[in-house]
Amino acid sequence: MNKYLNNRESGLDIIRVSAIFFVIAGHFFFLHTNFMDTPIDDINLFFQGALMSLFYVSVPIFVLLTGYLHRRKRYNVINLKTFKGIWKVINPYIFYSVLFILFKIFYLNQDFSVFQYLKSLPYGWYVELYVGLFLLMPFLNILFDKLETKKNRLFLIGVCVFNSSLPIFLNRGGIQILPNYFDIIGAITFYFVGSYI
Repeated sequence: MNKYLNNRESGLDIIRVSAIFFVIAGHFFFLHTNFMDTPIDDINLFFQGALMSLFYVSVPIFVLLTGYLHRRKRYNVINLKTFKGIWKVINPYIFYSVLFILFKIFYLNQDFSVFQYLKSLPYGWYVELYVGLFLLMPFLNILFDKLETKKNRLFLIGVCVFNSSLPIFLNRGGIQILPNYFDIIGAITFYFVGSYI
């Protein structure tokens, strides 16, 4: 136990807690206020806009932490046992989804079809993102390990940043300058940045 406490990086917990608060605050601003439809015309709203921009980094922070923490994992053999840890994420999501459906049935007295209940499951895009990333982690780590020099790893990160962000910045107002095939690899980019750190 003492060995674990001595090796624990408490700064990661502070970052994780901050990111959790950013998620809550961002959802509050986005879902429960008129902030997104309000023109920024005073210093108070400018300050709120700056905070909202800060809150948007919550998910990238979690993915960076995932890359940082999973970077140390080594995979001698990749098989189904490699992926058994994913149930630590899937089981709670299934448990709370079932509770959510039971709440709708017995407390709210809603009578839907099975398909409608499944369609109304709690917002779980982050769970889906993490499951996909978890399945790729062994291969991403092997790739990152094979790029042994700092320069090669930075070059990989640069290519990922280029592919995932430049089209988002340049393609505006219905004009497509660059193809946006790779803008969805943003999570992999953040994972590699976390691995590099």
